[in-house]
Amino acid sequence: MTTNDMRGHIIAAYGGKEDWRKKVQKMSDAQVLAIYRSLQAKKKVK
Repeated sequence: MTTNDMRGHIIAAYGGKEDWRKKVQKMSDAQVLAIYRSLQAKKKVK
């Protein structure tokens, strides 16, 4: 899975709000990975 795929999952997990979408798109790959792993641990993404 690429970081762009992870970004899509993160955006979807938070309802896809435009403000959040913009923030996620600007995040570093490391931040995206950290948030994605956190959501995985909470079972909010696959």
